[in-house]
Amino acid sequence: MAPPLELIDDVAAEIFLRLPPDEPKHLFRTSLVCKTWLRIVTDPDFRRRYRAFHRVPPLLGYIQRRQVMEGDPEPRLVPTTAVLLTPNPSFRRALDCRHGRVLVHVYRGCGHHLVWDPVTGDQQRVPDAGIEWLIYSAAVFCAVSGCDHTDCHGGPFRVVFIATDDREELVKVTVYSSETRVWSKPVTLDSGCEAYVRHEKDARDNGGVIGMFYTPYVEPRRGAVIGDEIYFTIRWANAIVKYDWRKNCISIINSPSRDAYYISLMEMEDGALGFCCIQDWDLYLWSWKVSSEGAGEWVQSRVIELKGMIPVVNPDDAAVVVGSTEGVGVIFVSTDAGLFSFELKSGRVRKVDEREVYYSILPYMSFYTPALRFFPPISHPNRRRYFAMAPPPELIDDVTAEIFLCLPPDEPACLFRASLVCKRWMRILRDPDFVRQYRAFHRTPPLLGFLHRRTVIDEDPAPRLVPTTAVPAFPHPASCCTPRALDCRHGRVLLHIRGDESVEFLVWDPVTGYQHAVPRVEIDWMTYSAAVLCGVPGCDHIHCRGGRFLVIFIATDDRDGLIRTRVYSSETGAWSTLASLSHGFVNYVQPRRGVLIGNEIFFTIVRGTAIVKHDWRKNCLSVIKPPPVEYYNMVTLMVMEEEDSSLGFIGIRDSNLYLWSRKVNSVGAAEWVQCRVIELETMIPKANPSNGACVVGFAEGVDVIFISTGAGLFMIELKSGRERKVGRPGSYYSILPYMSFYTPGILLVLAYLLPCILHLLDGSLLP
Repeated sequence: MAPPLELIDDVAAEIFLRLPPDEPKHLFRTSLVCKTWLRIVTDPDFRRRYRAFHRVPPLLGYIQRRQVMEGDPEPRLVPTTAVLLTPNPSFRRALDCRHGRVLVHVYRGCGHHLVWDPVTGDQQRVPDAGIEWLIYSAAVFCAVSGCDHTDCHGGPFRVVFIATDDREELVKVTVYSSETRVWSKPVTLDSGCEAYVRHEKDARDNGGVIGMFYTPYVEPRRGAVIGDEIYFTIRWANAIVKYDWRKNCISIINSPSRDAYYISLMEMEDGALGFCCIQDWDLYLWSWKVSSEGAGEWVQSRVIELKGMIPVVNPDDAAVVVGSTEGVGVIFVSTDAGLFSFELKSGRVRKVDEREVYYSILPYMSFYTPALRFFPPISHPNRRRYFAMAPPPELIDDVTAEIFLCLPPDEPACLFRASLVCKRWMRILRDPDFVRQYRAFHRTPPLLGFLHRRTVIDEDPAPRLVPTTAVPAFPHPASCCTPRALDCRHGRVLLHIRGDESVEFLVWDPVTGYQHAVPRVEIDWMTYSAAVLCGVPGCDHIHCRGGRFLVIFIATDDRDGLIRTRVYSSETGAWSTLASLSHGFVNYVQPRRGVLIGNEIFFTIVRGTAIVKHDWRKNCLSVIKPPPVEYYNMVTLMVMEEEDSSLGFIGIRDSNLYLWSRKVNSVGAAEWVQCRVIELETMIPKANPSNGACVVGFAEGVDVIFISTGAGLFMIELKSGRERKVGRPGSYYSILPYMSFYTPGILLVLAYLLPCILHLLDGSLLP
């Protein structure tokens, strides 16, 4: 019996909510599949939910502005995604893009401006500001108090016009209201402002003027809107003009960098004014902080080395910052190789356009969701055929599959709910071709949960896989005794079955339920660790389920104190010959998860005093010294994804997280290089300020580390800095992250459906 229609619509809408807003074509293709989907995605309530779910409007395109001497660029909005915006109006010069609107100067002979909405096509004429300008800038923004700017199309707006007056050679500002349709009385930056008097004196004293005259040239650069204040720059010393449009008052503040030619003003994450520039391939970020007494000062918040991150043709050429976007932490950088966007949190770089003369990028950001006005009107001659003629089934399936590909793998519930909607969706999602495409599209298996291990003196934790996402609980393998988790890797879990004379280990696949018994290893261990890994050469580990595997067992021998290791192969069903190593006085292998890099796996000796490297193909052991700093709390090893997959080392000292990478220098010798320091004091909650934080694990491929404090277990994404609580307070020593794709198959769908049915019988909704 099919679920009710309301349930189908709810599930479909829940899936469509996850489609990325910076690729609007997916929603539009969705609307063309059938009338039901068209109704869902054009529903005003769905569009409100979609905007609220994603919160920040995506970047759809940009216009740029140049300096007077460089000449105006081509007057058009350049799309940065596959989206069909309304035709460009005829204009001479773009001035600003903000809150879904574009402000353009039509042409000097007529003098008026135009506020254009590229999504709806709406255009509103703005009269001349009445200032005889020599050089100028302007800003357009939503005028609705408290608006979140996710859907303010068609609402009231303001235009702020700032210029250097051609007669008086002073800076003047005026503001236009779309509600009253008049400009305010201009306000002038002159000797009435003490800060401006000091600025003018500084310009004269330091050679910024000829003779006794000083002209404050307004830069034709995009301003920054923060609350009721708009900020623009003046050429001399990058001085910043602050205009409060509600109070209609103007002032000036000094910049943190007087000499940088290319700069950008921006809004910081905390809502403060930001300033960024590039000098010698280093990106400097400054924040304007205001004290409780009202005094403001610039605080350097970050320095990012861009060399090697931003492409260049000629290594001697410099990179320059030419703009920024609000809300998404993106700056625009221009080099001789083109225009690039740079995400401040993740460090991701994307080429936006080819090489050109860039000075001030005006980013156009807006949600672009289907509405019935985007489709042929009733009077359109082809409207009946447009909706009545359904595309062929192959096209429908292709479009549906393309939509499903975009669903996030770390939320498997979306795919499972989609598979319950109808037989056709079930067939698409279970198709092996789709499963392969889905894994290849996302590449890195998501984190589904974790197990953990404690030290020898601590009691073993409950043997269960703790989910970090909405997946059904994986039934733990039955055993006559309590198993101990040793490792999770490549979709498999390695368990130690104590008390069974014939079987010592169990390799378990939580998704399929597959289990493989591993015989006893002939080592009289005292302390030990182990690892399970895929045994197929060249495998990408996104679909190695059911294939052959290896188990690496490493231990401190209870008789002679030597470090010994053996490797088990599921292909031969036997353990390898013994490999041994002696390392000084203390040889205790820590019961901590190892790190796999190529054919080598790394484990730590007690208190992190040494690192043991095992080349499992050559079956040989060696020792590596750790970084030359002692960390009082626990340490862990990791794979440095951004450092050519080199060996990494993490330790915490004085509330700072230190990341080290093992590099090979110019003479071929390996050495530790400190590559990053992260302040944890304000990131991770603590139950007791006197208690420290401990790093207890790392998940490869997703750059996630696990930190334990008295307040619980936390997961930190190294690229974005986002943190999430994933466990209650407890004794954590080594987190074993379970990572795997979890796509629907008929048995898995039934496993997911069972708790759903129980919820329905209980009178509640589907989970």
